[in-house]
Amino acid sequence: VQTCALPILIDLYADLQYRFISYCIDGINDEDLKPLYVNNTFHFFNPKAGITYSSLNNRVYFNFAIANREPTRKNYTEAGQNEIPLPEKLFDYELGYSYATNVFNAGINLYYMDYKNQLVLTGKYSDTGAYLTKNVDKSYRMGAEISAGVRLWQMLGWNISLTISRNKILNHHDWVELYDLSWNEQPQQEVDFGTVTIAMSPSVIFNNLFSFNYKGFQAQLQTQVVSKQYLDNTMSEEAILKPYTVTNLSAEYKLPLPTSIVGVVLMCRVNNLFNATYESNGGNWMCRFTNGTSYYSPWYYAQAGINVHGGFKVTF
Repeated sequence: VQTCALPILIDLYADLQYRFISYCIDGINDEDLKPLYVNNTFHFFNPKAGITYSSLNNRVYFNFAIANREPTRKNYTEAGQNEIPLPEKLFDYELGYSYATNVFNAGINLYYMDYKNQLVLTGKYSDTGAYLTKNVDKSYRMGAEISAGVRLWQMLGWNISLTISRNKILNHHDWVELYDLSWNEQPQQEVDFGTVTIAMSPSVIFNNLFSFNYKGFQAQLQTQVVSKQYLDNTMSEEAILKPYTVTNLSAEYKLPLPTSIVGVVLMCRVNNLFNATYESNGGNWMCRFTNGTSYYSPWYYAQAGINVHGGFKVTF
């Protein structure tokens, strides 16, 4: 009788990072033509650590990280009056498992992202079309990322992925424009929206990919399903992006030339194969009236119907 021990490997890692950023802006803000002066320095300490357990085809891991991110130039220039953007701080926890063989793989990753002063989209735009953001005190993103893939024969593959998430702002307060019933402007009003879903954050994203590879010919059929998204942080059903499904087909063929010095690849891509009618982005303007009712004015960016792109690539 022979026995053999299963190979077991435990990996530990740690990473320490220090970042220093100096911001200096001096000029005129094109939003309101007022002076814009910024002279900020940031000192960020970003540690990461994790442990991984591996045995044959199985892998289990846990990671923890602290990350800091400075506001971008646009966060400063597009900020509202008297609103100075603050840096984000993130505590990230991840726990995962994966299984892989030559013909099959599957995995799940559970994550919890705890934010302090996260810069989130407001649903509004600047006069030049830039997305506007603002800090929110406490927020989080949590969910599960599930993936699986199988190799069907040598030439055909099938991969799927599913992300299910919750993306919330806790105790969200915001100032909104206020009007009387004759549309006469009143002083802004602070509104307590409670706990709301973060704008432009779908709770479900599903991807399906079929791939084919045979003698220089490659093709991929990719379908994406995206659930409902809110256009701003009021969580109103009057300002949403509806769920949509879109499928794209791409193919390429490498010509069998008699020389290996030059390579020619013909390429073709069909976007929105089934001519779906959908919007993948948009924004919203909202206000309140003195009688307590709200007014929403959403707008959308409609996406193109079926469209075809072709080309070729030459390599030497």
